[in-house]
Parts: sequence; C-alpha cells; structure tokens
Amino acid sequence: MNNIHKKKYYKIGEISEYLGVKSSVLRFWEERFPQLKIKKNNTHRRYTQKDLNLIIKIHDLLYKKGYKIEGAIKKISEEKNLNIEEQPSQNEFYLDKDSIKDELRSLKKLIEDL
Repeated sequence: MNNIHKKKYYKIGEISEYLGVKSSVLRFWEERFPQLKIKKNNTHRRYTQKDLNLIIKIHDLLYKKGYKIEGAIKKISEEKNLNIEEQPSQNEFYLDKDSIKDELRSLKKLIEDL
C-alpha cells in the first residue's frame, strides 16, 4: 500500500489506489458492511478518515487474514460492541486526567529539585 495524506475527505479513486482494489470492490463493501456510512455529495462519495480506517480494517481481514465477507462483518460488529462497552465514562476520564496531572506535577518537582 502506498502512503495516503491525511485530509478531511477522500475520493473513492484515492482509496482504491491506496489499497490496490477496484472502486467496485469499495462500493460492494459499502453495501455489505453496515458500519460503512459513506457520505455522498450528489453522485460523488466522500470518505472520512474514520471511513478509511474501517476500510483498511476490512481490507486487512479479507486480504491478509483470509476472512470471508460474513466473517469480517461479524468480527467488525463484535469489535464495535467491545469498543462501546470498554469506553470509560466521562467521570472516569476526568479522574484519569487528574491523576496524570498529579503525576506530571510530581515529576516536575523532582526535576526542579535536581
């Protein structure tokens, strides 16, 4: 795979070239993977970075790990459910953020004392 520059939206041809698959393959994946929600501007598809990351995951499952379409759909659905369950609540996030700040203050003090 070639490098692809990060930007707000990608065209189907850019992603097709990046992954080395035909545009028709990407359109087929859009139909089969409910997680792919591609925005269309008139007749043009606009892929976000999130879409690209998911498409790369699909490509990896199908082409590198040997999954069949149905297996890849199931795997991505399972991972999505795990990610939702594993996300910390806002309170946990702020607690974690505060503990990081405390640790950084401690380290700063140690450095100043040297």
